[in-house]
Amino acid sequence: MKKELKRKLHAEELHGKKGKYIRSSIFGWQDGIVSAVALLAGLTGAALKGAQITDFVIILATVAEIFAGSISMSFGTYIGTKSQIEVYNAEVEREKIEIEEEPEKEEAELREFYRAKGFIPKEIEMVVRRLKKNKAAMLDVMIKEELGGVADDRENPVISSVYMFLFYTIGGFIPLIPFILLPPANALWYSICLTAVALFGIGAAKTYLTGRNWIKSGLEILIIGLIATAGAYLIGTFLGGGF
Repeated sequence: MKKELKRKLHAEELHGKKGKYIRSSIFGWQDGIVSAVALLAGLTGAALKGAQITDFVIILATVAEIFAGSISMSFGTYIGTKSQIEVYNAEVEREKIEIEEEPEKEEAELREFYRAKGFIPKEIEMVVRRLKKNKAAMLDVMIKEELGGVADDRENPVISSVYMFLFYTIGGFIPLIPFILLPPANALWYSICLTAVALFGIGAAKTYLTGRNWIKSGLEILIIGLIATAGAYLIGTFLGGGF
C-alpha cells in the first residue's frame, strides 16, 4: 500500500514542475536515436553496394549529424517554446484588459464555464459575485479555463533547449557504438538491436506518466524507428551502386 502511494505521489510530482521537461527529453532521445540509426543504415547500405564510403566516413558523418541535429533541435525547441510563452502572455494581457473593459462579457463566460461543470444557477451566481470582487482570482479562473493552465506550468525555453541538446546527443551515440567497435556490415545489426531496445525502453518508460499500456507504447516508438531505419537502408542500397 505504501509503495503504491509513493509511486502515485512520484507520478504527480513528475506531472508538476519536475515533469515540465519530460517532453523535450523523450523527444530528443527518440529523435537522436532514429536520426543516427537511419543515417548509419543508409550509409552502410550504400557502402555494401559498392559506394566509396569508408568506415571512418560513416562514423564521422554520423557524429557530424548528431551534433548538427542536436544544435538544430535545441534552437528549434528554444524558439518554439519561447514563441509559445509569448503567445500565452499576450493572451493573459488580453484577458486582463477584457476584465477591466468588458466585465459583463467575462461574467457571462464565467457563467458558461460553471454551467458546463454542472453548477446550478444559484451556485453560479454566488461564485460569479465573489470573483467580481477579486479580479486576480477572476483572471486566474479565466486563464485556467481558456488557456489551459497557469504561467508556472510553462517550460523555460533555455532549460528545454538544454534537455533537447543533451538527450538528442546521448540518443544519437547509442546506435553508433557498434560501428566504433565493428565493421559496418556486422555493426549495423548490432546497432539496430541496440536501437530497438532503447526505443522500446523509452516508449515503455513514458507510460509511467501517460498511464498507457507499456507494451503498446514501446512497440509504437519501436515500429516508427524501424520503419525509418529500413527506409534509409533501402534508399542507401538503391543509390549506392551509382556512386
